[in-house]
Amino acid sequence: STIAFVGAGFVGWGAYRFGGGNSNTIAKIGNIKVTNRDLQTKYLNIYNYYNKMLGGKLTKEKAKELRLQEIALNQLFNDALLLDYAKDLGIIVSDKEVLKEIANIDAFKVDGVFSESRYNSILASLGTNSYNFKNDIRKSLTTDKLFKALNLPPTSLEEKALFATLYL
Repeated sequence: STIAFVGAGFVGWGAYRFGGGNSNTIAKIGNIKVTNRDLQTKYLNIYNYYNKMLGGKLTKEKAKELRLQEIALNQLFNDALLLDYAKDLGIIVSDKEVLKEIANIDAFKVDGVFSESRYNSILASLGTNSYNFKNDIRKSLTTDKLFKALNLPPTSLEEKALFATLYL
């Protein structure tokens, strides 16, 4: 019910809207646009994850039954909310940080050294380009920074309240 209330609040109060004024934009949450490409990428990642868990036996019918499209959309909306909040807080990720993260991905290395040709060929095989991949890395690093910034230790009162509810 909480999720429904929050979702209804966003729709009613304009925190996000479908459409976004661009045929590629499927929703806008705060200042963050959720695109059709974002949805396709998220859905494909979720589909591949479940397919791997089911030993490669996930069918389109089973994916519909599991409501993977809805899961992908909800995850995108949550990600957009986090990115919008990070933007409001002034959390940014520099180009240097993005490049450093990409250079540390083992799949792009040949003999332990980053290979631009391997990087480009892997991106091409994934059906994406450098701009979109860097953008995805930037989003991931931004949410990581947000979570690190919000990782506050609980107060003793919060700990007592948690333990009290566990032992009722």
